[in-house]
Amino acid sequence: MRRQNTSLNLISSSNPKRQLGTNNQKAEIITTSEDDPISLKDIMAAIQGAPGALESKINSVVTEVALKTADFQNLGARVKEAEGSLKEIKDDSATLKAQVLELKATTASLEAEVEELKGHSHSNNTRITGVPKKTEGPAVNFFVEDLTLKHL
Repeated sequence: MRRQNTSLNLISSSNPKRQLGTNNQKAEIITTSEDDPISLKDIMAAIQGAPGALESKINSVVTEVALKTADFQNLGARVKEAEGSLKEIKDDSATLKAQVLELKATTASLEAEVEELKGHSHSNNTRITGVPKKTEGPAVNFFVEDLTLKHL
């Protein structure tokens, strides 16, 4: 007798006829040959091998959870670092906004002064200061001419 394509699969099943053991382990026997059913020895070997396979799978799940936890903690640290950088950038931005407003006010003041100076430079009027009032007499032109000749 020869077995062909025989396997034992542990599956979740709600069918009580398929339950084996006291740990509610369920098994489904699949054979392709009616002449050669799986022996009790094969079933027991599969059941005894199952805890090792389950332990291996549980260990791999525990390892994956530990790796994901480490990744999560790393991401948390990166988020905190990014939040710190963002706060610093916001503070710098507020400082720069205040400086820009101050510079705009200074620029406006300087532009007004430049316009005033341009207006004075284009006029033909000359202002002489330091001369006592009412000393020029009736002929202002001759008085200014004499004054400039004496002091220049």
